[in-house]
Amino acid sequence: MVLVTLLWGAAFPLVKWVLDTFALSPFTFAGIRALMSFVGFALAYILIRPQRGSVAWWVILVAGFLAGPGYFLSLKIAESRIPASLASFMAATNSIWTLLFEYFLIKRKVRPMQLFGAVAGMSGLLLLMDVRLSSWSPYLLIGMIPPISWGLYAAITRVHTKKVSSLYWLLTTNLVGQGLMVPLALTSPINLNLAGWAVVFMLAILSSVYGQIVWVNLVKQAGAFEAGSYTILNPLWAYIISYFLLGERLGGPRLMGGLLVVIGVFLINRGTIAEQAQ
Repeated sequence: MVLVTLLWGAAFPLVKWVLDTFALSPFTFAGIRALMSFVGFALAYILIRPQRGSVAWWVILVAGFLAGPGYFLSLKIAESRIPASLASFMAATNSIWTLLFEYFLIKRKVRPMQLFGAVAGMSGLLLLMDVRLSSWSPYLLIGMIPPISWGLYAAITRVHTKKVSSLYWLLTTNLVGQGLMVPLALTSPINLNLAGWAVVFMLAILSSVYGQIVWVNLVKQAGAFEAGSYTILNPLWAYIISYFLLGERLGGPRLMGGLLVVIGVFLINRGTIAEQAQ
């Protein structure tokens, strides 16, 4: 799982590198990555043959949109204008949004540790947004769409994986979500060299398909939020790789905000583990 978190963390600076190096439209990038991911998820579905379940088609469509365009497309649009390390810390708040959505949608009980975590994470988010900076950009608001979208997807997933297998849910929602973005590959010319295509392949097949299948299996074995504890490493990997690959430096307030987000996610995950142990 540590390898998966490295892949997920590296995705942020690698996306930024491709967008900047090849002057690629974020829409086109989302489309070609979605095409490769769609093929990968389709092959996984054929090989794994998950046990099918009964879920309304519109639920699969909504969940697919949240996991596909809602997360990946908005993330690439944001990363075309904001630092990769900043985007990774913002995306890490998805656990906080999941907690909030589950509280309002399924009346999940929030433990004091989780509440402290949510407060710390939201405080960190305010520092990351840093609205007082003259360099503040509306793309920061777009950067908030991915964690909110994924948080809602995770809350819906918790409800419906009680009715169907986790693998069936993962594969079908991702097939829909990636399929919705495939036409975007035709929106502008693609000028990638071999290195660029290799990065897109890694992001689509290793990070998205392989990473999510490993994640689902770990959730089955260790529990959702013990597995979720590993995701704290994602923004840390992203920050380290962005530092060396892109030369990114986050200012003091934003770096402090990122650390608060990591602490907040850790407290939420630990609080949920304690809840499951009772």
